[in-house]
Order: sequence, then structure tokens, then C-alpha cells
Amino acid sequence: MAARIITDQISNRENPWSSLFSSGRMSEALKSMAEQTKSAIEHLVKFGKHCPHTGCTLSHNGDDNTFDCACHGSRFGAGQILWRPAVNNVKPD
Repeated sequence: MAARIITDQISNRENPWSSLFSSGRMSEALKSMAEQTKSAIEHLVKFGKHCPHTGCTLSHNGDDNTFDCACHGSRFGAGQILWRPAVNNVKPD
């Protein structure tokens, strides 16, 4: 596949697979991940750092882009409940 893509590039031909195998594709994924992390941190600062269920500290889960409560397992995304036992959304501090 690499030989075909390189041959097409040398010949100035469009290859439908070139973007999939582009060496720059990871930089876009990393950029997107960095933007999501920045958004999550801004959200954590804007909204409460504590679970409305019992007040435990929320921690950011970068894999799922959620805020998780270690005490009872509540999960929040953009301030909204994703997983209970919390019954209220996270409110701004």
C-alpha cells in the first residue's frame, strides 16, 4: 500500500487511501485530544469540583472525557448526569 501511495504522489495522482495512511493523521488526533482536555479542564473550573450527591471531589476521566466521583460512582459529562446515584446535575461553584 505504501508503494502505491508513494508512486501516486510522485505521479501527481490522487490516491483515496493517502489520508488514511498520512503521517500527519496522528497530529490531528492529538490536537483533538488536547482540545477536549482543555475543554474538560475549563468545564471543571467553571462547574463544581464536587459531586452533588455527597460532595466528594470529582476527577477528570480523560479516556471518556467525563468527571467521575470516586465515592459512589456518579459520572458527569458537561455538567449533566451520565451515571447515578447523583440525582442533580453539577452546578457552578
